[in-house]
Amino acid sequence: MFGHVNNVQFVRYYESGRLDYFHRLLDVSTGPDVHNSLIIADIHVTFLRQIHHPCALEVGSRISRLGKSSFDFEAALFAPDDETPYSTARAACVWFNYRENHSAPIPPSARAIIQQFEGIES
Repeated sequence: MFGHVNNVQFVRYYESGRLDYFHRLLDVSTGPDVHNSLIIADIHVTFLRQIHHPCALEVGSRISRLGKSSFDFEAALFAPDDETPYSTARAACVWFNYRENHSAPIPPSARAIIQQFEGIES
């Protein structure tokens, strides 16, 4: 109606980037038989400029902080060949045990992969 993409879509774009990141880097499983995976505990989106439809977009993503059972996941939305983001986001992600309904430590193998990929020291 206003000639731009609705703000709720930004969160969906970030979700696509996050899922792609996790599947490529950590091979995170999904489905009803999964007992340990990730949840979003908190997300903040900063809207910097409008996205006009149609528009090709790229999501840049990284993990910037690793805790015992949580980490910060940062992302930004860009148009191809444009270094100025449309938006930025930061999500607090928690490794979660669905069976016991509480947070769980990030598995050592996942921690090692993230540390190596992102250059993070704990």
